[in-house]
Amino acid sequence: LFGSKYDAGLSVLPFTLVQGVFVSVFVVVSSYMWCESRGWLVNAGLLVALLATAGLNLLLVPRWGLHGAAVASGTAALILLLYAITCCGVLGMRFSVATLAVMFMPLVLLAGPLASMTTTLIVTSVACRTEFILTRDDRRKAVEILSRAMERLSKQRG
Repeated sequence: LFGSKYDAGLSVLPFTLVQGVFVSVFVVVSSYMWCESRGWLVNAGLLVALLATAGLNLLLVPRWGLHGAAVASGTAALILLLYAITCCGVLGMRFSVATLAVMFMPLVLLAGPLASMTTTLIVTSVACRTEFILTRDDRRKAVEILSRAMERLSKQRG
């Protein structure tokens, strides 16, 4: 019906997904700065990301078009997240290696669906079988939450 009207959008989807996840993780990480009464650091990071987006768009859009815009936005989101992690680290927040690995896992989307699915399966397996990503208590809480959700779902259907 639509022919190839959405092919260009599909080709930049991985960049768009990565950007969306990075900005979302930034919002969560930046809450630490707000709690430390350092909201100006959050705003400074947003300004840096805005300037990076504008500068990268000026460079990349004329050369690559839509792909350039997607790369520019994704790169600015990465800069924003790295900025937030650095600021929070300076303020005293500590990140585990596992947390950082999971935060940057969306970059695998750029390698394609097979690499993304394989990575997701590996990370899920590691999270379920070891204490590297989730502790025993984290897994217990997750099972409780899933059990409650399944109970609610079965009550709604029944």
